[in-house]
Amino acid sequence: MKKKLRLALLLMTALVLGTSQDLGVLTPASFGNNHVVLADTKTKSKSVKKDDKAIKAAKKAVKKLEKDQTQENLDLATKKVKSVKNKKVKKQLKKRIVTVKAAIEAKQQEQAAQTAAEAAVANLEANQTRENVDDAKNKVNAVSDSAKKDAFNNRINAVVSAIDAKEAEAARQAEEARKAEEARQAQEQAAAEAARQAQEQAAAAAQQAQQQAAGGYKRDYRGRWHRPNGQYASKAEIAAAGLPW
Repeated sequence: MKKKLRLALLLMTALVLGTSQDLGVLTPASFGNNHVVLADTKTKSKSVKKDDKAIKAAKKAVKKLEKDQTQENLDLATKKVKSVKNKKVKKQLKKRIVTVKAAIEAKQQEQAAQTAAEAAVANLEANQTRENVDDAKNKVNAVSDSAKKDAFNNRINAVVSAIDAKEAEAARQAEEARKAEEARQAQEQAAAEAARQAQEQAAAAAQQAQQQAAGGYKRDYRGRWHRPNGQYASKAEIAAAGLPW
């Protein structure tokens, strides 16, 4: 009977010890020759509570970041998640932060592209050249927002139309100037030709009058003088007639 009782006590002791370890109970106990010391879980409990608090703060910061995607909220969420010890939770929160960070970077890039496009289009409007048209188009092509891009392209097209009109007017004026110059040169040439012909006619008339006044003497193409009957005239005759030899 005593042996059975002792065995029952030992079994109860084992059961109590197992239950105590599962529950984290902190108490030394001794039954017969068996001694058990349960681990102190107070430190572990504080650590868990501290991490729970860190997780709660991190989740709150990440949620705020997802709602209001700013660099300030990104920095705060990153800091809060860094304090989390639970690897699984930390990994999940980091993944959410990475998604928002990519969105913020894309937004910043788009803003930079729009700023550059605005500067290039404004410069084109102030300095309307083909070179500036190309620069503005390249900057606008980097813009992702379709509405903004359409607005920029409309402004560019308006300047291009103005440039086309100016170039067409310049070409028209250049053509008129070319034709006017051609007409002026033709007029000058005609005047010069008319003057030359008039001079030749005047010279011929003077020569003819001189010849008629000199008693009918005529001079051939070699410069020799002839009498009215065709014979060569002497130097004395020509001198007497007052003609140059």
